[in-house]
Order: sequence, then structure tokens, then C-alpha cells
Amino acid sequence: MRILDSIQLDSLVFFDIETASTTASLAEMPEEMQAVWAQREGAKKPEGQDDEAWWSERAGIHAEFGRVVCISLGFFRRSREGLEFRVKSIADPEEALVLEEFAQMLDKHFADLRQHRLCGHNIKGFDIPYLCRRMVVHGMDLPKQLDVAGMKPWEIPHLDTMDLWRFGDNRHYPSLRLLAATLGIPSPKDDIDGSAVGRVFWEENDLDRIATYCAKDVVTTARVVLRLKAKKMLSDEQVHLA
Repeated sequence: MRILDSIQLDSLVFFDIETASTTASLAEMPEEMQAVWAQREGAKKPEGQDDEAWWSERAGIHAEFGRVVCISLGFFRRSREGLEFRVKSIADPEEALVLEEFAQMLDKHFADLRQHRLCGHNIKGFDIPYLCRRMVVHGMDLPKQLDVAGMKPWEIPHLDTMDLWRFGDNRHYPSLRLLAATLGIPSPKDDIDGSAVGRVFWEENDLDRIATYCAKDVVTTARVVLRLKAKKMLSDEQVHLA
């Protein structure tokens, strides 16, 4: 794949986000936001579906009604033992703290856009727009790595594995799970999936479980890139979680 031939593994900064609803219940939202939610999602709600259950299931995918609860970052490094992949997860009940630490890490370690590029699955269509919207809600400045508004598609430096697997077919929306299964990569969905993150966050208060799930997605994305570059698979022994 030509686009990958010129990209060094250690230039990629893999990341993934996990989101939940802004509040534990729809009733806790301001009245205006409840009205907008009903206008936006009411017609989509299956007949007989409880309003609160629909909120729990769907709110987290919309930045206007959701929050970021975890961000995991991963990057390749070469050591005396060979290639290794390090992953760090940022998780906190306070969304602003998660966003601030992520922005600080980008600015401190990956600020040079000529040397580093963000990589993930559907990050152009979901993760990056979601992060930008939530940062604006919190009155934060956008890191230059995320501030791509106004750029032409070919000017955006990010690497998206969904785009790579499309091979130009923009009507195709493969999930990371499907892509991993197709390429013979162990599934990252061996515990929870995205639809359960809100429940685990609000009902179980288990951020460690969410962080583990998020980190696995980052590792899986790195393995997808290796397969697309026709490189040797990353072993579990080469993965280091912080």
C-alpha cells in the first residue's frame, strides 16, 4: 500500500476514545437539552423502547449529549529487545481533566506535525470531531494536531484505518472488529463493547475496565496497520500498558 510505504511506524500516534452520556439519566439534563434530544432522537427510538434506556444507549455517540471518559494512546518504540508498543490510558470521571491531559501529551511529545501523525480507526469521522467539540464546550484551545477545520482532505495528516481499508469506496463503513476478524487479528471485543461503556461508567463506576477496553482497541489498530504494511504481527510480549 503506497501511502504506508513512506510512513515510519514510530511516527504514528495511535489513539482511541471511549464516551458515555453527559449525565446518568435524561431527566438530569437541562429542559432545553431534553427537548432538543427528543427532537433529534425521538423518531429513531424503537416503538416500546424506554426513553431512559434509549438515552443510555445513544447519548454517548453524540458530542452534544455525551462526554469523553477515556483516551488511550499508543506508539511504537525500538529498544535493545526489538520493536515494542507502549500504550497509556487517560481515564477520569472529570471529562475536562481527560481532555487537558491528552492535549498536554500531544503538545509535549507529538507537537511536530512533520514527524508525527495521529492514527486510529474512524478517527476522522468520529474521534477527532468529538474531541474538538467537547474541548470547545469546556472552553479549551484545540491542539494543532486536532484543529483541521478548513483543511482540504489531502492536507489532513491523520491516518485512518477505515479510509485505508475502503480503497476509495466511501460507502463502506467497516468496524474495527470486522477489520480485525477479516485480517485474522484477535478481537478486541472480548469483554465489553462501545454500547456498554455508558453502563460501566455510570452504574459500575469501573474506569479501569473501560481503560483496558480502550487500550485493546489501540493495540488492535496498530496490528491492523502492521498487516496493511505486510509486517510481522505484534505479539502480546511486545505490548506494554502504562
